[in-house]
Amino acid sequence: MRRTDLVRAHELAAMDGGASLSTGVGGVSDLLTVKCLHAHVAHALARPGYVLGETILAEVVDPWCDDRRCAAHLPGGGAGTAGAGVALP
Repeated sequence: MRRTDLVRAHELAAMDGGASLSTGVGGVSDLLTVKCLHAHVAHALARPGYVLGETILAEVVDPWCDDRRCAAHLPGGGAGTAGAGVALP
């Protein structure tokens, strides 16, 4: 629903006739299945409160890139904790 609203709000043309707007995170067509765990984590980082993505992220030992360059994109510039409750070193 959010993607459909964004497409309409920004008057975007759907490349696939809008078929992808009816799928879930990571392009899942059966919303009772899980696909592309990284997509769920990305969704949780972009939209805090997404329980499935936050649960997956909590299980990852070290989700950040080795040189921590990705931490700069977190709220607060990587200081403290990430939006999904994962402490950064």
